[in-house]
Amino acid sequence: MISPIYDYISHLNENFITIQIGNKYGFADKNGKIITEPKFDDTNGFYENLISVLINDKWGFIDTNGEFIIKPKFDYAGNFNEGLADIKLNEKWGVYKQ
Repeated sequence: MISPIYDYISHLNENFITIQIGNKYGFADKNGKIITEPKFDDTNGFYENLISVLINDKWGFIDTNGEFIIKPKFDYAGNFNEGLADIKLNEKWGVYKQ
């Protein structure tokens, strides 16, 4: 059981959940072990072993260990699908290849 200490949780996939305290998001494994404390302003979820996260008004991607794989630098970052993610930088759209 994961103790009911969060304002909200949601299921990312079979192994991970999103946790929320106040307006900040973090991640835990299915047993409740914290991967990252709630510190992100938003998230788009977990796809292809990466989680898109918003922090300080910039989007980036962390791995399942909570480490930044792609540092926050985008105005927007979508989810990876077949190794590609839609990104927005300086009001222009593009695709980031993993």
